[in-house]
Amino acid sequence: MLHIYSLSDYQITVGIPEIVARDLELTDAEGNFLTSYQIGGPGLNGEGSFVGRIQVQRDENAWETVGDKTGSWVHNRSRNKTGKITLELNQISDQTIDLYQLCKIYESIEGNYEGLTLTINTNSSDESSPLAKGIDAYITKQPDYPLDENAGNLTWEFTCGQILYFE
Repeated sequence: MLHIYSLSDYQITVGIPEIVARDLELTDAEGNFLTSYQIGGPGLNGEGSFVGRIQVQRDENAWETVGDKTGSWVHNRSRNKTGKITLELNQISDQTIDLYQLCKIYESIEGNYEGLTLTINTNSSDESSPLAKGIDAYITKQPDYPLDENAGNLTWEFTCGQILYFE
């Protein structure tokens, strides 16, 4: 399980299948199909932004040990890599609003499309390296959207067909 308590030094990349971008005519500012969206990172002047939390977890343990009355045991390995990713942000910005709208659009798609790819990257100086990736991710919970004088927490939950961890 991966817990990160600030997005100031981390970046989330949302990969959108090209067929979805084409069918929904999702384009960036230059008119190119939007197949990748990033949120978080070091921000302006190397200062972080987007305080929040990321939780990546698999549904089952990788290994379990089963014993019996004779004192013997067997180690069972699970090949199940399904899991979920939870993103919690507590800062309203253009990026979080765009993420909210992107997930709302993707949630409303009629038809059977490939899921999103969520990659959590760490930023160290100018280098970026992946920590975890959720493949074939579908939004299971859009955040409640608080409209208040103080920013509230926004929490997205995604179910993933496969969770990969990197070193």
